[in-house]
Amino acid sequence: GLIIQWGRNTIDATTTTVVFSQEFASACYSVTCTSYKSGNTGGLGSAAGINSLPTVTGFVASTASAHDDLLWWAVGK
Repeated sequence: GLIIQWGRNTIDATTTTVVFSQEFASACYSVTCTSYKSGNTGGLGSAAGINSLPTVTGFVASTASAHDDLLWWAVGK
């Protein structure tokens, strides 16, 4: 069956490495992430994205500028 993991990581630079709390046994199929910046009331300041394909242990995410948090979820097996 599929496993879903999610989390919230501090992203105080433009790039951050996320390590899953539990390693996927065979593959991570998808990661979705959203950046959050407190006090940003003017709409989307910048989007978050992953730098390369995720591995069974985690992924690297980037934003155009520093943010407070990175909210993410991953699907794997």
